[in-house]
Amino acid sequence: MTLDYDLLSYEEIECIINNRMVSAKDFNSEKILLQWIKTNEWEQIIESVQAGFLKLKTRQRSIFERFLNIFQYFSLSNNEQDLWQSYVVIQNYITANIEGKYNTHIRKMIQRFYIFYINNYVTLPDQEHLKSIMLNDESNKLRNIKDPEKILGTNFPLNSKYYQISPVECRAVDKYDNSYYYDRNFYINSDNKFIIDILQIYIEALKKHLNNLHLTRVILDTFCIILINL
Repeated sequence: MTLDYDLLSYEEIECIINNRMVSAKDFNSEKILLQWIKTNEWEQIIESVQAGFLKLKTRQRSIFERFLNIFQYFSLSNNEQDLWQSYVVIQNYITANIEGKYNTHIRKMIQRFYIFYINNYVTLPDQEHLKSIMLNDESNKLRNIKDPEKILGTNFPLNSKYYQISPVECRAVDKYDNSYYYDRNFYINSDNKFIIDILQIYIEALKKHLNNLHLTRVILDTFCIILINL
């Protein structure tokens, strides 16, 4: 059962933003942020947490303050690559700098805000693909690796291009042998369109014909390594 939350009001959030963004480099970005807050997606993120941690306004305020601290890395551009690059930089910053008890919620806020911006403020030729690779989580095994630029399986590879990223649904098994599914990005570290197209076809074929998606993940990792060394 969802707990009753004493949520920050729009006016309280606006006050936090005004106090922390007095030197914002882009007034338009702040305006768009306030528009996003009015959609109530912020409330949905908090209310989806089935725990008491976020019942206190002080903790909600802490999340918002950390969220605003990384606002300097936002790039509300009108092209896919700039948007993807700023998204990747932000997600890697969260991994390195935001405490674990906050980063899950902040990642969701980042994802929802970017998708809100893409849906409402720009028209992009490849926006559906861009939104599909804007995941809000990272594998626990990868969060503490020091050089995410070199990780094939990371959801947020630094210096990657958005068209080099292919999303795929993977299956895993918990300690009770229950299956669960999660989304994962595969980084095709190549500018060769032929190689990218072939690997994307391969990914789709595996998704359709293999039931063991853990095996799919292993095969894909191996295939990526082979392609990168071509």
